[in-house]
Amino acid sequence: MRWHSRAWAWVGLAVAALVVETSLWTFFFPPGYAPDLILALVVILSFYETPRRGLWLGAVMGLIQDVWVGRLIGLHAVTLAAVGGGVAYLQRRLVHDRLFVPGLLAGVATGVAGLAEAALMHLAAVPIPWNAVLGPLAYRMLTAMLLAPALGEILGIKAVPRIDYRRSRL
Repeated sequence: MRWHSRAWAWVGLAVAALVVETSLWTFFFPPGYAPDLILALVVILSFYETPRRGLWLGAVMGLIQDVWVGRLIGLHAVTLAAVGGGVAYLQRRLVHDRLFVPGLLAGVATGVAGLAEAALMHLAAVPIPWNAVLGPLAYRMLTAMLLAPALGEILGIKAVPRIDYRRSRL
């Protein structure tokens, strides 16, 4: 089993990402514009997992983020579990390359998760203006598209080549 498929690695990466997000990135990015490092990790790690493990990966990292932040416990756990399960499900139907597909999935997942979190916060009667969500969303999607493949390269996660022998002429 690869090291990035173990639960202790998920917890360690989530804690390290939260430390970077809360202590380092606040100096470089204005509020609301900081890239979501946890979401990028969920996307790149779920890209190489089964849908069930991708769902658990998102739930574990989301719950750690909820406990760290301390508001609306379960908000990030639900949205990141949906992202992890969705990415792991879609990766079986897509080509495994190392840059384009994880980046594209990270951008789409950031947009969907941002809108889902805002909708869940409105359902929980937490007032958040929609322009605070929609304003930085495009920027966060673009940074996630760059960040997820970069994290995959930094962590040394390699794509497993797959050949569909039913459609191959080899």
